[in-house]
Amino acid sequence: MAIAQREREAFGHPLAPIERIVAGIVLAVGVAGHAALVGAAVTLAFLLLTAL
Repeated sequence: MAIAQREREAFGHPLAPIERIVAGIVLAVGVAGHAALVGAAVTLAFLLLTAL
């Protein structure tokens, strides 16, 4: 399994299922945060451009 091999190279052992779940949640929160920042930037740009 390629994923387990990469985990073994990076951490010295394959990750447990709970560790994979926690990492997935952290990744999902990060993606949602970036999406919110991009949405706020687009909204701000729209408001500034249409107000002029």
